[in-house]
Amino acid sequence: MDQIDEQIAAYLNIPNTHKDEQWGKVQIIESLEEHFADQRVLDFFLSVIADHKDYEMARLHILKYMEIADIPNPTNRQKVGECLTNSFSKEKGWTLRCWFGRAASRFRDIPEVVRAAVDCVLDQNEYADIRINWFQVLVGLKLHPIAIDTLQQLGRLNDDLAAWALDILQKWNLDIGPDGAPIPKQ
Repeated sequence: MDQIDEQIAAYLNIPNTHKDEQWGKVQIIESLEEHFADQRVLDFFLSVIADHKDYEMARLHILKYMEIADIPNPTNRQKVGECLTNSFSKEKGWTLRCWFGRAASRFRDIPEVVRAAVDCVLDQNEYADIRINWFQVLVGLKLHPIAIDTLQQLGRLNDDLAAWALDILQKWNLDIGPDGAPIPKQ
């Protein structure tokens, strides 16, 4: 058993019922960040994100880390994207739902992330703050047809994000025609 295994075991030994001890989970996660290149750490982080009964601050810390983490391996990027979207769909907490969108913006090359972003931003029953974070996934796609189509749909809605969507389309040098189709500006 090496240092990584020991830290993971220590994390798992902190009961979710002892609020005073749970902050130790965040400290363990912070120390594991130094070993992020080790596959065991990524797999452990994903298991924490996916565990809706785990300490919210620990999950939040990992989501914040995922927003900046360098994960070049395509298989690992896929695993992270799938974990983020699957966990987001089951998450009830507002703060974590916001951070799932922020973390997902780093994985916009993953089809499941793009689908989740489209679904979220077009859902007018979702909180605006959560939709805005997932909106950034689409903005990062730039002139991708899915981004253009979704921003056009969003621009036709009567809500707070409509103006933002139209503004982004204008920045991309696209106008919206009467049928809602993009028209490149001349």
